[in-house]
Amino acid sequence: MEMDLVIQFVNPEMMIVVVACYVFGMFLKSSKIDDWLIPFILLFYAIILSTIYSAFVLDNGFTIKVIINGSIQGLFAAALSVYGDQLLKQAIKKR
Repeated sequence: MEMDLVIQFVNPEMMIVVVACYVFGMFLKSSKIDDWLIPFILLFYAIILSTIYSAFVLDNGFTIKVIINGSIQGLFAAALSVYGDQLLKQAIKKR
């Protein structure tokens, strides 16, 4: 039930940003970047990507509404990718 509640806040067309954040997060994890920095980098990445995606791919242009919506959707996308990663890790974790 928790995942359904989270997914309803992310626009369906922005799910590609969630996947991109997950893949970018895996890349960051394998690099020499400290673990505590990864969620902040993903948040910045997701906000930029969501805003650009909304402005260009969805043909909404750069308006204040698109920038605000892109920021909100980026926040949700980054949170969902980190949350999904943690769910996966906890599900396969050996006790």
